[in-house]
Formats: sequence, C-alpha cells, structure tokens
Amino acid sequence: MGFRFVVMSVLWLSAFFMLMDRVNISMAAPKIIEELHLSGIQMGLILSAFYWGYTFGNPLGGILADLWPMRRTTTLLLGGWCLLTALTGLCGSLLHFYLIRGFFGLMEGLSIPFLHKIQNHWLSPSERGKFYGVYEGFARMGVGLGLTLTAWLIATLGWRAMFFLMGGLTILVVILFYIFVRDYPREHPWMSDAEKELIHRSLERDRVTYDAASGQAKKLSFREGFGMLMGDMVFWGQCLIAFFVIALYFGNLAWLPGYLVKERGYTVLHSGIYLILPFMAGFAGAVVAGSLGDRLGRRSLVGMVCCFLACPSMLGVLYAGSPFSVVLWMSLAIFFITGAINSNGVLLFDLQPPEAFGTALGVLAGVGAGSAGLLAPVAIGYLLDLTGSFFWGFTILAFGILLSGVIFIPISFREKQVREEKAARLALAIH
Repeated sequence: MGFRFVVMSVLWLSAFFMLMDRVNISMAAPKIIEELHLSGIQMGLILSAFYWGYTFGNPLGGILADLWPMRRTTTLLLGGWCLLTALTGLCGSLLHFYLIRGFFGLMEGLSIPFLHKIQNHWLSPSERGKFYGVYEGFARMGVGLGLTLTAWLIATLGWRAMFFLMGGLTILVVILFYIFVRDYPREHPWMSDAEKELIHRSLERDRVTYDAASGQAKKLSFREGFGMLMGDMVFWGQCLIAFFVIALYFGNLAWLPGYLVKERGYTVLHSGIYLILPFMAGFAGAVVAGSLGDRLGRRSLVGMVCCFLACPSMLGVLYAGSPFSVVLWMSLAIFFITGAINSNGVLLFDLQPPEAFGTALGVLAGVGAGSAGLLAPVAIGYLLDLTGSFFWGFTILAFGILLSGVIFIPISFREKQVREEKAARLALAIH
C-alpha cells in the first residue's frame, strides 16, 4: 500500500480512541446512577448530552474542514478530547455532566469531518471501501476493547480514576497525528513521488466533476459545491438512513452495558467482557461491507441487505436465553449495523464533489447521526422508566433500521447512474 498505510494507521488509531473515550461513560453509568441516585431518564439525559455538542459540531466542522487546514485544526481538537475526558472524572452533579459531555461531543463532532476528509484525500477509489471499513472497524474495536478496559478500571480503581487515565492515554494519539498526518499526499516529505502521482491521478479521474477532454476534474468553489449538496435529494435520503441506523447503534452504545447489568444480572466487569465479541464483529462487518462494495460496485445493495438483517438480529438479543446466545445475537446485530454505516458513508465519497465533502459528512453525521444520538438514549431511558424493561426501546429502534433498508433502494439508481457516467468518462480519457 505504500506510505499512505502509515497515515491511514494513525487515522485508524484516532478512530479507536475516539469511540473508546465516547463510550466509557456507558460502562460507568450503573456506578454513576448509584452514586448520584439518578433515574433512568436522568442517566439517559447525561448519555445524550454528548450528542447535543456532537450534533452542532458536525455540520460546523464540515464547513470548517472545507475551508481550514486539516492537520493543525484536528490536532487541537484531539487535544480537546484528552482534557474533557479527564475532566469527566471531576463531575459531581447533573450540570457538570451536561456541560463536560456536551463540550466533549462538540470536540468530537468538529473533528469527524476533518478525519473523513483527510481519508478522501489519501485513499484511491479501488481501496476506498475496504480501508474506510478498517477505519470504521477500529472505531468498533475501540468500543469493544474500550468497554472491557473501562470495566476493569472501574472495578479496580473506580469510575473517576478511569476517566483520568483514559484522558492521559489519548495524548499518545495527538502526538502521532501531528507527526505523521498531512492534509494532502503531495505535502508529505516522507512519501515517494510515484505514490503521490498514483493517488492524484486515480482521485482526479474518480471525481464526479471529472472532464475527459481536459483530463482533470472541474474545480468548484465552496459555494457551488454547497449548492449542489443542499439540492440533492439522494443526500438527504442518506441523512435519513444515518438517523435510523445510528439510532440503533448509539442506543446500543449507550444502554447495552446497562441492559446486561439490569436485565441480565451481569456484573459491570462481566458486561464489559461480554461486549468484546459483538464489537469485534463490528470491525468485521465494516471491513466485509466495504470490501464487497469495492468488489461489486453496488454499495447501496450491500447497505440494504445489512439493514434488513440487522433488525431480526437485534430482536434476537431480546429473546435470547443463555449468555452465549445473547452474545451471538449481539454480534450479528452489530456486524450488520456497522456494515450499513460503512456502505452509507462510502457512498458520500463516491457521489459528492470533494469541495463539499466535509460539509456533506458534517451534515450527515450531525443532522442524521447526531439527532439520533440525542433521541435514542433518552427514548430508551424513558421507556425503561415507563415499562421497567429495555424491550420496547430496542424493539422500536430495530424496526426503524428496516426503513433505512427501503431508502437504500432509490439511492441505488443514483449510484448506478454515477458509476456508468464515471466509466464512460474514463473510457474517453483513455482513448
């Protein structure tokens, strides 16, 4: 793969720590509820506070990623993660949690479009789905291993010390990011000219604005790219997909540890151990879906199948009897959920102009995913208080992902059209 593998590895590590720092509060939730005497809906509000900042930060970060230097800005944002993760350990009231988690969500929300746009500059079209899948997979691995590490730290040192240690550990990512990552391959002093040219040529021909006559893509102003994006109904369909898919995923992130402790009777440490395999399956789901999308050239089809299979898998968790069957169904559910996330995300790379890619990702992650993160934890917490069970919360979210599968169908026609147009332009360029 060349030197870009080193750059991608740092981005993958960033995704790992991003999700690990995000979900550690989920494992701490039972202890926080016990210490502060909180209700289910109060804990749901704390869990969703992250997504207020996340929802606002993603669209703003998307616009800034299209306008500002990426490496320096992202380094500062990563530093913000470290500080706010550590400060969570000092929280002693609901207000403290709301403020710290809200600002933490803002930092992550701002950084996500930058991390994705850097990948858009470094990955050729033929490897895009697979290696973006690895990026998504490392994020899921951050959840699985992060929850296990978090559970052990809480059991050993307490939940406050866990946040202090997690914040300190993330400093390593900040240092590596600043040393190894650049905005564009052409700017990297350690990369060969041949690899720089290979990436530039493959990306130029893949742009939706590529002109075969001139041999290069038409450059759009930010305003032109933004206008194309806002008027694209397929893009808004992708935002709706993101809402339903991410609602189920974020609902799992926020409440699965609590579900295993409250309804299954597991200890906090055991719930962390049981969650390793499901989120390792998430790694596999992202990579498999991305690789299939690259091979078949039909990411919409892959995403649709993943959505249709995620629903019954999630319902299987609720009806499973033994710990083994619970873990098996959770693994299948998260495998298919992350496959759908990958397919929907990589479609942005394929369908949107690079000048507006940061904005596209920011709006998708903010309006679609962020709003899901706001609503899903609170909805599950509310239904938990109302019914005394997690059943209805997870069931409603599971059926929501079926709708995402239906929305993928019309998007598949646009994907086919763009794929054929790119092939025709490339044929003209070769001749």
